[in-house]
Amino acid sequence: SRPSANGAWLCRNSTPTGNSGYFWMSYEQEFAENPIAFDMEPADNYDHNYQYSGSNGVHFSTNIGPTYSINVFTAEDDEVLEAVSFFADVSSLSDGTVVPAEYTIMIFKDFTAFDGVSNSEFTLAELPEADAEFSGTTENFYTSVGLAEPLALEAGEKYAVCVEVTHHGRWHYYVDNGNTDTGRSYVYCTASSTGSYAVD
Repeated sequence: SRPSANGAWLCRNSTPTGNSGYFWMSYEQEFAENPIAFDMEPADNYDHNYQYSGSNGVHFSTNIGPTYSINVFTAEDDEVLEAVSFFADVSSLSDGTVVPAEYTIMIFKDFTAFDGVSNSEFTLAELPEADAEFSGTTENFYTSVGLAEPLALEAGEKYAVCVEVTHHGRWHYYVDNGNTDTGRSYVYCTASSTGSYAVD
């Protein structure tokens, strides 16, 4: 039926149809299936953004045990690491209650632990003691965590960011899947017969 008052959201479907995917949804609309809202940060928050999401996002799904994703980067300049971000698909119960994902972030400076190690045979035991480690929970799909004490990095220094997520649904990780270099991204799934593997 026609809304009783003016006012509507201008929406765009992720799969463009009709008017290039755009449509109007009244403020009076009480239900929208799987709505998602994005809270953006300014693009110039940081001098550099190190990420591999520009290649292929890899999706792994499991319901038991933690999953670890490890990305290895090289600092472009003398700089400080101020934040880490990741994407987790948090779960909802049938009554709509959100089940948070539990995470631990570990950062390793001057990272050489996997040098010379077969990409399909690395183990978590080979990881050294972290230079920084912190834990928390998130109810957000995309989570950005600021470091209480930023870590200094030197130009050309390899460093690794390991995100361990214990989840109750799906866990998305964005890693280098461009098949151009080696030794940049690793995944370890404790609840999978796959075990450890590299996705670079």
